[in-house]
Amino acid sequence: MDSTTVPKKKRGPTKMKTIALNGDNRIEIKFNDKGQPIDKESIKLSSFLGPLGREIVPFTIPNWRKLPSDMREKLWKCVQARYKLDQEWQKHYVLKEMGALWRTSKSRLVSNIKMAKNEDERMALKPDNIKSISEWKKFVEEKLGPRFKGKSEEMKNRRKKQTSYTGGRRGYARITEDIKKKTGKQVVSRVEVWIEAHKKKNGEPINTKTAEAIEKLQQMGNDSSLPTPTNLREDVITKLLGPDKGGHVRGLGRGGQRQTVEESEDVSIVKTIPHKTKCKLLDWSGSTEVVAEGRFSSDDPKALVHHVPIGPNAMRVWIDIAKVPNAFLWRSASKMVFVEDAVGSTVAWPSDKVVLPFRKQF
Repeated sequence: MDSTTVPKKKRGPTKMKTIALNGDNRIEIKFNDKGQPIDKESIKLSSFLGPLGREIVPFTIPNWRKLPSDMREKLWKCVQARYKLDQEWQKHYVLKEMGALWRTSKSRLVSNIKMAKNEDERMALKPDNIKSISEWKKFVEEKLGPRFKGKSEEMKNRRKKQTSYTGGRRGYARITEDIKKKTGKQVVSRVEVWIEAHKKKNGEPINTKTAEAIEKLQQMGNDSSLPTPTNLREDVITKLLGPDKGGHVRGLGRGGQRQTVEESEDVSIVKTIPHKTKCKLLDWSGSTEVVAEGRFSSDDPKALVHHVPIGPNAMRVWIDIAKVPNAFLWRSASKMVFVEDAVGSTVAWPSDKVVLPFRKQF
């Protein structure tokens, strides 16, 4: 038998084959109440956004957040030509998701540059949207330089301490929906979602480090002395893995919002609401604990919270007092994740979790 090892065939970058569809045939995407895509088409959306970002945005741009406005609009129009996405919060989600996929692709390219044996191999890696040879050489030189090497080693050491995610393109939101369908549960804890997202298809943990983390989470979950899920800054995931960072919450994933970063328009409107319309907000995850006190504003589905309609079965409220500061918001934003972050601002909240003087107590 030939003992020669056949190299494992690796999956290459996905190419964007087509963009525009007839207006009547544009694809609809279903979102959950936190503004995250959850159906099968949403997986295809993710597969579409990655190649689109790679083919239009050159990797020589240092930071996605500094993307020129005309390029952002071009990307958004390309997405709208294929998908029925017209809301501002959907645009915010799409560009944020595309940015994350773009950064991942850029990281892969840099890894390939480092592995290249000579100048010819590095030149062969140049993406088509980088027209200038000198610009490409400058990019390569920067990534092979000592300053970038130091940053790269630092990030590599950080990743060694992290557990491996195995959810692929499904994302936490779709994994949550899958668990709900499988178990019949209405509410799924982020511990359950996190554990599911860190297992192989056969149900086994991805590696030893992850297996140890899952075992500890399950042990801690059975300890009744630990805080309830309302206190996400002190729950078992935070205690074991450390605090969430950058608005990203483990077990909930990217997006997780129906709010734009603009936060000025509704403040002037809500300030005029009489104090007699006081209300209490109950923990939306299932308990009857009061997590905040504030003022009722509207239950009109078209009412805006930071320029975004609240939608059906929701209310707009102004938060005055955080009774449980660490309680998680129903719809988080880039700068607002917990109740204490939203004091002095408007939020959307499930109608059946808002207690008003003129309504029956739930």
